[in-house]
Amino acid sequence: MIVLPLGFNMHTAFVVVGIGTLLHHFIDSAVSVGLVKALSAGLSLSGKKV
Repeated sequence: MIVLPLGFNMHTAFVVVGIGTLLHHFIDSAVSVGLVKALSAGLSLSGKKV
């Protein structure tokens, strides 16, 4: 693993990388949901008839 030379042991490396990965995916999904909502409202893609 890339973080091992930085002084992390295997357990700490897995915890740090795991938590970082989870946070990254939560932030990515929040950004994606926001973009989809903004684009669907702006482009009338919400499925509702006007």
